[in-house]
Amino acid sequence: MSSSEMREYLKKLAIELLVYGVLVIAYFFLVLRFLGEPLFALSKQHLLGYALLSLMLVFLQTAGMDYLTTWISGRLHVVSPEGDPEVQE
Repeated sequence: MSSSEMREYLKKLAIELLVYGVLVIAYFFLVLRFLGEPLFALSKQHLLGYALLSLMLVFLQTAGMDYLTTWISGRLHVVSPEGDPEVQE
């Protein structure tokens, strides 16, 4: 991979990381704002329900962020330095 290709790759990667970081922060504050009190109350009333709901939220966040990151990578045409064909579209 040439130097100019590497710079282009790093630029696109930085954009992707910036967008991802903003989305993670937004997700955190949305969950804190809308689910903070209900989750706290559930943790005091029904610990097992709280644990299961928390695990579901973690799973859904992970799946959603993975899908979104893959979509962003496709839009930016980000290709790994090794030229991974799975990332290319």
